[in-house]
Amino acid sequence: MLFDIDFMNPTHAFIYFRSKTLSVCDHLLVEHLLPSKTPTNVIKTTSSFSIARLAEAIIPVASNIACDGSFLIEPLPFFHNKHVSLAHAVVSVNKKKTQCIILNPTNASVLLRKHTVLATISPIQNHDVFRYEKSTTEPSVLLVSYDTQLQALNELDIEVDANHYNQLL
Repeated sequence: MLFDIDFMNPTHAFIYFRSKTLSVCDHLLVEHLLPSKTPTNVIKTTSSFSIARLAEAIIPVASNIACDGSFLIEPLPFFHNKHVSLAHAVVSVNKKKTQCIILNPTNASVLLRKHTVLATISPIQNHDVFRYEKSTTEPSVLLVSYDTQLQALNELDIEVDANHYNQLL
């Protein structure tokens, strides 16, 4: 890719080598500069998958390196060429295998072939991962009455047109 001054100046284009991106028109468009080769820490599809139009799929993937534990999945910069979106996620990897969520926002089904490279996978420390455990106790609910809410808004000089406002009980 070659750029000259005639392109760079009028479009306010900048190349950021640290983030490996090209910014055009003061960050109106930011594109990743593609690496010359695929990174070594990637995940790939384990078989071929067809994702229906306007659908989301959870698909099994495998790492190309031996790994177990918590990992961060980040889509590769050129993954958008597949016309699907991959969620950034923290996943548990067991014996090189995990799952990822892929969204097909297009009006056509998309085929991902076996061994399609989807994302990079980076280890993270277990203590950096928030563990969610559903509470078995009922939370105490503090209700603020409709009149109290209106009074607080009036004190802040905020007028509320309550003609079309329905109070939920």
